[in-house]
Amino acid sequence: MDDEERAVPAHGTVVLSRVRGGYRDMLRGYDVLIDDTRVGSIRRGKTVRFEVPSGEHRLQLKIAWCSSRPLTVLVEEGGTASFMCAPGGDAADALAAVTVDKDDYITLQQTSEPIVMAKTPMNRGARLSLATAFGVFGGSLMLTVALIWHYTGVAPKADNAVAEVSLVVTLVSVIVFRLRRWKAGRRPRA
Repeated sequence: MDDEERAVPAHGTVVLSRVRGGYRDMLRGYDVLIDDTRVGSIRRGKTVRFEVPSGEHRLQLKIAWCSSRPLTVLVEEGGTASFMCAPGGDAADALAAVTVDKDDYITLQQTSEPIVMAKTPMNRGARLSLATAFGVFGGSLMLTVALIWHYTGVAPKADNAVAEVSLVVTLVSVIVFRLRRWKAGRRPRA
């Protein structure tokens, strides 16, 4: 057998980028499946590369019981096939996304070239929205704890103070959120 007969199989590259935007799945990675085999994962704002034999391959992303639609791609010898993925909707669509639309939970599409994920800071409005959401959640949680303390007698001296503070935090967060939505509705559309 000479060197030509023992040639190394031809390979290409699959490049996958995940967008930074949105809040859904911001802390979770998507499993990357090539030809129904898990080859790695991708997190928000990242780009991953996988070397594959040249030829036709099936690419799909999964998270828990939800997934993207599978894509079939032809990877040429020495070539690159580029893809972009993102959550398939926003957090408001969560119930439908994990039930009837579970196969469209993740958006996966082929791109003409790899996408460079630039790190962009969150704007002031997004930071304020995130802070109000945490305020509502945290205040509501502490209010629930204070009620449990009150009815069980676990912390009789602290329950009223915790309840008052958590109620104020919750109400202020709700008011800020409503004012932001009201102001956003009053802005002229461009």
